[in-house]
Amino acid sequence: MKFLKGFLAGLLVSLALVAVADVYIGYNPNTGQVGIPGQLVDFSPAQSISGCSLTNLQGGTNAGQFTAGTTTCTVTFTDAAVPHGYTCLITDLTHPATFRQVTSTTTGCQAVGVVTTNDIIVYLMIGY
Repeated sequence: MKFLKGFLAGLLVSLALVAVADVYIGYNPNTGQVGIPGQLVDFSPAQSISGCSLTNLQGGTNAGQFTAGTTTCTVTFTDAAVPHGYTCLITDLTHPATFRQVTSTTTGCQAVGVVTTNDIIVYLMIGY
């Protein structure tokens, strides 16, 4: 019963946040707190996602997807400053491709991979 109450409370918080413009996953620079328990949706506007000749960007800075427009894919994510750095996780949904993170700064991260043009790429960026 405790699990169900906790789940329902988390669900209500999640639904209440739908109307909020910025939802932070990981470090929230406005409050100085880390995370929103149970919240996995990113409604934040994209601060800066560039590279890979990307098109069809969906989602926000911290999570979403795009279509790759080139075969050598270097993606740069830039967001609000966090205390230590960012982790970038990127996956090619269309073909097996390996991305690796090559930089992490307090304002973003960069990842590199070799893909096929028009592949669907999903990403997750988490500040810490």
